Amino acid sequence: MRELWRKEASEILRICECLTGDIVSWREVHMESRRNQRVPLKIKALPLEGGSTEPLETIEISAGGALFFGNPGVPAGSIIWIQLEPTNNTGLPLNIQLRVVRLVQSPDGTVTGFGAQWIRIFSQDSIEPLQLFLKRTLSITSGFIQTVPAGGEFQGPLYLYVFPAGYESAPSSGAAEPVAQPQPKPSGTQAIFAEVPLTWSADGQEFEGRAVKMSTHAMRVATSANPPGTYKRISITLPTGGRGRNAWLTLEGTVATQRAPSQEGDSGVFDVTFTLGNTPDALNQYRILLERLSSPATPHGI
Repeated sequence: MRELWRKEASEILRICECLTGDIVSWREVHMESRRNQRVPLKIKALPLEGGSTEPLETIEISAGGALFFGNPGVPAGSIIWIQLEPTNNTGLPLNIQLRVVRLVQSPDGTVTGFGAQWIRIFSQDSIEPLQLFLKRTLSITSGFIQTVPAGGEFQGPLYLYVFPAGYESAPSSGAAEPVAQPQPKPSGTQAIFAEVPLTWSADGQEFEGRAVKMSTHAMRVATSANPPGTYKRISITLPTGGRGRNAWLTLEGTVATQRAPSQEGDSGVFDVTFTLGNTPDALNQYRILLERLSSPATPHGI
């Protein structure tokens, strides 16, 4: 199952990444998590990514996250997919993406559990198991479920729900708070409002644009061309300030939202989420660029 998941992971993210680029502040996430009532509930789960193959099980669960028993096999701050066993009479499992907020360790350092923050969840072919899980298990009665048309290796449609954490780019230290222990310091860049020239390409055509908002997993682009359609896979090439072959960085992404120009002469805008198609080196180079741009001594532009 894990091998099959790795094969399909890129395709899943291609059609399920629906990050809008709107950033929720750390304080807003923290306050929201305190409003989420945690209740004891056991649900078995199987990690689909990471270095662990052992089954997981929830101990406490809320609308914002959960406390799990078991080792996720990844460090705190990592984002992974897991599969929850059916919790209703539909018999269909749910795939959920979560952020490992903190690890729970025994005195000898063994990881025995972890706190997680929900990011997004989807069901395939049928919307019913997702509706039941959100309403009956998490007590979520607001928001909307998106229908993603079939594509790639998926014959039927996907039904996707994005949690509030799916609209932020940096981990929140108060997202799950299942146990009382020191809060980790925030790391990474939330969002940078920048003016970085770039080119983007789709279907073999190349267009000019500029990054106007940049975060770890997403980018907002303004362009004089017609924005690409939602769920379109595109490539973005931008300067890094380096030399030689390191002077340019190309990233692959999926268009999450787009807005056409309101009148002639205006720029169109679209948000793109970076996918699993990018190499670790490319993502690391992009994070280095973000760190440079976020430095007070660096102008927000290249």
